[in-house]
Amino acid sequence: MRGKNRRKPKGVKIIPGSWINGSSNDITSTSGQQELAIPSPRREFGGSGLSLCVFAQEMQPYSLELIFNFFTILKHALYPLEVCVDATSTSTVWFDYLRYDTTYTHSVLWSTEAYFNLQRQQPTSEACLFHMSKTLTELQILIAASSDVATRDTTISVVVNLIMSLALLGNIEQAEKHMIGLHHLITLRGGLRALQSNIQLQMKASRADLMIALAINKTPTLLSATSISWVSYLAPPNTPITTVLAQNPELAAIYADLVAFARLANIALQTGTKINPLLFQEILISSMYRLLLLPRTTASTNQPNASACDQTPIVRALHTSLTATAANVFLQTGAIGMRFATLSAHQRRDICALDESAIDEEKEMRIWMLVIARITAVDDSDDEWIMSRLSALLRSVKKSEWKEIRTMLKSFIWMDLVHDGPGQECTKAALAWTDDTDEKQTLAIR
Repeated sequence: MRGKNRRKPKGVKIIPGSWINGSSNDITSTSGQQELAIPSPRREFGGSGLSLCVFAQEMQPYSLELIFNFFTILKHALYPLEVCVDATSTSTVWFDYLRYDTTYTHSVLWSTEAYFNLQRQQPTSEACLFHMSKTLTELQILIAASSDVATRDTTISVVVNLIMSLALLGNIEQAEKHMIGLHHLITLRGGLRALQSNIQLQMKASRADLMIALAINKTPTLLSATSISWVSYLAPPNTPITTVLAQNPELAAIYADLVAFARLANIALQTGTKINPLLFQEILISSMYRLLLLPRTTASTNQPNASACDQTPIVRALHTSLTATAANVFLQTGAIGMRFATLSAHQRRDICALDESAIDEEKEMRIWMLVIARITAVDDSDDEWIMSRLSALLRSVKKSEWKEIRTMLKSFIWMDLVHDGPGQECTKAALAWTDDTDEKQTLAIR
């Protein structure tokens, strides 16, 4: 038994480096899964404790309540995937800005007040208008000042907050104008990678860029196709993928990354642990930028391995479905349900363009695509075209029980926390649609 009872050394698990910064340096290296999924005791701060903090301006009790809601309720609304670590609110850079930057403070008070006005279906309050007016007035002064003032972190943070809040509130036109301004400021700063000393700001700016790109159906502006890595970020090399993507290495790499992240999210949910928040954000940024910058129909001369970008109808539909999946998980909020109308239209166009005859693998993939299309649709406007096709495909593969349907769906990209509830409702409705249609047809014949 000599040596049999000695504790074996744990394998070292390396977390990928920063994709956004093109860095080969690891975010961190740990034993086992310690950093990929770590315990997450909730350390929320009490509202009464805020009265002891010193802010950039005097805070009334009502303002302190808004600040508290910004870091608790609104924060969870903006980041609905609860597998992400909730960092202590007072330790974030955003809380520090409230201590010494009045413009940022007004932007936070405005966005929080506007959010709750919308949620309660109330007209815009006087307090909301006041804080927005102060935000815009002070922001104009900052931008008109020296370039050092205009491009400092707090100024960029105010613009980012305006963009994301306006987009969530449905004012896409104004959000797009601020996005143009943000692009100009970050360009003056030296580009997105120049913000790597403030990783929280860098990632939030990237989220704003991706959100507006999806909302207005244009490519992102802060990164270009020639400046990013197209290889897998999270998935191990030579990860098995669906044969549909065998001739599309760039899209296959994105697919493999999202599969790897879905498995990680499911493990975190099952074990009650939390995913490293930096890893979560890096996957968001790497997958969404690649999906939005990858050509959909024809090869691009600016794209590495351009010949591999030509897409068949099934690959084109899968590309759109992956974009919808990533957007739903990373950008859409459960509280507001922001709808990307053009993306939904592309889903319908690409899925409906597929040939009705398909091999079994493609049939199962189409079922997954249709379920994802319904989950990401936000409202009921897409039900008819989705349900008719979904019910027919479920009949063709002879699946009518949720347990076996779920097993099939999980062979693709499936995050239990996000997809189980609406996925079950969708397939149940599709099966009911079949029964209802058959009954109506029978009555019509009679």
